[in-house]
Amino acid sequence: MATPDETKYGFGISIAVIAVLTLVLNVLFLFVFFRRKKMRIPAKYFVANLAFVDILAAGLWTSFSVLAVFGDGWDLSYSLCKLQQFFANFCVLMNMHTLLFLAFERTLMIYKPSRHFEVFRGIVMIIAIAAIWTFDVVLSLFPVSGWGEVAYFTTQYQCAMDYDQNVRQMHFSTAITFGIPIVFLALCYVLIFIRIKKLRDNMSPEGAMTLEVNDVAAGDTYAARLKRQQLKFQDAGRKRKKPTIGKEVHYTADGYESNDSSTDEEDEKERITKKPEQQGMKRVYYLSKNDYELVKTYLITTFIVIALWYPHIIITYVDLYESNVIISANVIRVLVWLTHAAAFVKPIIYFLHNTSMRTHLKKAFCKRDKYKQISKKSGKYAGNDEDENGVAQTEPEV
Repeated sequence: MATPDETKYGFGISIAVIAVLTLVLNVLFLFVFFRRKKMRIPAKYFVANLAFVDILAAGLWTSFSVLAVFGDGWDLSYSLCKLQQFFANFCVLMNMHTLLFLAFERTLMIYKPSRHFEVFRGIVMIIAIAAIWTFDVVLSLFPVSGWGEVAYFTTQYQCAMDYDQNVRQMHFSTAITFGIPIVFLALCYVLIFIRIKKLRDNMSPEGAMTLEVNDVAAGDTYAARLKRQQLKFQDAGRKRKKPTIGKEVHYTADGYESNDSSTDEEDEKERITKKPEQQGMKRVYYLSKNDYELVKTYLITTFIVIALWYPHIIITYVDLYESNVIISANVIRVLVWLTHAAAFVKPIIYFLHNTSMRTHLKKAFCKRDKYKQISKKSGKYAGNDEDENGVAQTEPEV
């Protein structure tokens, strides 16, 4: 049987290891993210933001608990106690709200890929991240600004909210952090898998899952035609064979130009007017293997993060409402340890479960001339056409 000191220092060493692993693994993920251009797509900005938040958790939450264990209590100021509680609260809020946003992103990708491409752009994602940071910072400031009391708990070796002083604050925090996000997370993933089941039932003979057929004739506008002409004549002065405007010339029997001559723009207009079905403007969006795999990666990550946090929430409610139930200090330490562990498991899930992220990890440490030596699978999900960026495949339909 371990002595109390052995248990305490074992807990301290273990969470110190968690802090180191959190820093190393999340810095590794950010290195891969910034190193690999195909990882830096707007839809993955939130995943990188999540890694940065977990680094903050290791430095300003877990590390303070390590100091409390080996310092035999909280020897730091009360202001630092509030700081630890603020970052603990902020990091779990950011985790849950970011995972919810990722679930929404996958739902939009599965149901309306054309709109997904319009919404998930760089500047939009930066604004969305700034909005979530602002929202979660404000929520995290409530406990340290007077709504509730922050106290140091010896069995947890950390500063946290003393919910005995403000039960309403506990209900509000639980609802905004876990209750509401879990409901919408469940809704998003249920909708996704219902959609995928329908796609499987209606799979094309070629084995492709069609997400959306966009009937809008993109490229049929004057601006699009002008853009094509601009690209056609770009750097024309340096080309041996000069491009033409595509004028089709007919001659009379005497060798003169006929009035039937027309430009390619006029011919295009005529074709659009008479035979719109032959104008290759329809765009089809397919479900790629990476899209489906990314859904599963986010779902597994969400499930594990909630599973690591939920026992601690249950014990907190039991301790508050069932005063006759005695919870041992060792049980509380284990549950607190699980909450700290939620910060380093995410990069492990990314690299172990997701083929695309694992490939990017390998390529990030390769020289550029060796990129092509790394094998990569490609193909449509349930067909074979994979997109490196994890976005739905598109294909113009004639």
